[in-house]
Amino acid sequence: MTQVIINDVTPREQFTSSAAQTVFNTLFTADATTDIDVYARASGVDPDDVTQLVNTADYTVTFIGATATTRVTFAVGRTAGDIITIARNTPSDRENLYINTNFTPSMLNQDFGLLTLIDQQNQMYDAVLAPHYNVSAIIEPVVDNILPVLGANQIWAKNNADTAIIVYDVPASGGVAPKTATYLIKTTAGSELPNAQIMGDLASGLVVNTNTTGVQLTRLLTGTANQITLTNGSGIVGNPVFALANNLIMPGLEYFKPPSGTTAQRPASPTDGMVRYNTTLQALEVYEGASWHQLAGGIVDSIIGTVNQIIVDATDPQNPILSTPQDIDQNADVQFNSVQFNNTNSVYDANGVLILSLFGVASAVNYIRFENAITGFGPVIQALGADTDIDIRYFAKGEGFHNFASTGNTPVYFRSGTAYQHATIFSFANTAATRTATWQDSNGTVAWLTDIPPASGLTWSTIAGTSQAASVNHGYVSGNAGLTTITLPATAAVGDVVAVEGLGAAGWVLAANTGQTIKIGSATTTSAGSLASVAASDNIYVTCIVANITWRVRTTNSAGLTIA
Repeated sequence: MTQVIINDVTPREQFTSSAAQTVFNTLFTADATTDIDVYARASGVDPDDVTQLVNTADYTVTFIGATATTRVTFAVGRTAGDIITIARNTPSDRENLYINTNFTPSMLNQDFGLLTLIDQQNQMYDAVLAPHYNVSAIIEPVVDNILPVLGANQIWAKNNADTAIIVYDVPASGGVAPKTATYLIKTTAGSELPNAQIMGDLASGLVVNTNTTGVQLTRLLTGTANQITLTNGSGIVGNPVFALANNLIMPGLEYFKPPSGTTAQRPASPTDGMVRYNTTLQALEVYEGASWHQLAGGIVDSIIGTVNQIIVDATDPQNPILSTPQDIDQNADVQFNSVQFNNTNSVYDANGVLILSLFGVASAVNYIRFENAITGFGPVIQALGADTDIDIRYFAKGEGFHNFASTGNTPVYFRSGTAYQHATIFSFANTAATRTATWQDSNGTVAWLTDIPPASGLTWSTIAGTSQAASVNHGYVSGNAGLTTITLPATAAVGDVVAVEGLGAAGWVLAANTGQTIKIGSATTTSAGSLASVAASDNIYVTCIVANITWRVRTTNSAGLTIA
């Protein structure tokens, strides 16, 4: 072995691998290939000697050149950026047994070489890897050299008496504050944190600071009744929200000044109720009914009525009450928008044609009658004006009867839509017998009360032949003159429907598949049974209530269906 100077080469080197690199050459030698330890970790990963020690099967060690420097060759190329650490770890128990019969100088030289390598390693750990005091430091051996065993989330620290190293608990997430810092904490302050401000002892609310004492206080934000409302004044469950109170009462004794500006400075998109002072007109103004109106003029000192026309009750001068007497003295006819009243309890239009008469009936209570003397036209009550979508309503008092009557066979119409596109016609025969009202459905056919189509609507088709396999959510009109058989769908989900309208003279049969049944009232068909019409115009509407298996009659106009 060549001469080794103890401090010439550190027996530990680190490399940053290039892509697919396998060979790493060091500057130090070793006594044996087994003395070489290799560690590998990805870039950015913290070192860990236990998990990052590379298995010896994954690399080979050779000694290169006259100086026998160490070379490590990986079996598989490394990833670019990997950190490769190669260190020598010569055991101190590698020695020869010197016996007179076999002692040679080479044995002694080998042992000196091993000791040199071990001393070199020890120097590396002492000077490079191991933390230590300065040589000139004052060291208390009993205090500074004895370290207690650390538990989870613990560090070493000197005690206050400077007589021992103790275990010190730190937060699990890490971080230790210096003694001289200022804190807001939740626990009681002590000598370790003399500047701590205790949060746990404070009441709920917002934290404020007093700069004279440095103490934190809590305060609640509060509103003022009839002026300012405040929600969540403590800020615990959300942001405090300030708002003007409903029915606001403005404080102060002198004045309230609204926004002011010129006519040109009015808002671009005003809305009803806006109030401002117009400096151009020198008047208060309010926006109402698509225009601005001035609130100007003097104060009315008093209001005087007219005998037999207007009565003024000025008991409260600030709130006078105006009313009309029971007997009004009016010499001329009253006219409203070309409609006039006269002494005949009737209303005439601008052409003098009677359009409304009001009649009182002896011993009748709450009685009124509308009449129209214009030939060919009936009285019309219609909502007119600038607004749209105005309701017209009528109410009977209590349990009063709502009666729409028509003499003869004239129908009663209920229309809706701008062009009366939806017309409902109720027909009553001029007989003493009670008749059932009918109306047109969306397909233009007459439907009975029990035949109301489903809200979701169905797809309808007319059956030309005598048989039809039905589809879910479909309606069929039996158009063949012969008996028409409609078979339920074999596959159906709960809520699926099928409808049949009778048209052909021989009627129809609604048949179930094998394993299916149809319920009608308390009765049930047999498996693969059927329901048949008794009249050509019978109809039926069935709903699936058990997927693929059971159907139930929802509506029918037939007085009795044939159950099989």
